[in-house]
Amino acid sequence: MNGMKVVHAQGKSTMTVGKRLIKQAENGKEYLLSVGQHAAIIRRTNDGKLQYLELQAPSDHIIGGRQEFEEHLGINIKR
Repeated sequence: MNGMKVVHAQGKSTMTVGKRLIKQAENGKEYLLSVGQHAAIIRRTNDGKLQYLELQAPSDHIIGGRQEFEEHLGINIKR
């Protein structure tokens, strides 16, 4: 696809690889992140906040829509 950038990374832990890839996210852009058996649409907002799009149907434990990594997952990823 025109304008699509694909990045591959390997490592012993999906968490380590995921963090390494997420650190490369640029402000104002969206990405499809696939690590291990997990996939998400992520973005870094223009003010630098990392968000993911929760695609599962809302339930007692799942909130749909855009969520901030730090607030909902306790993950703080600095560049």
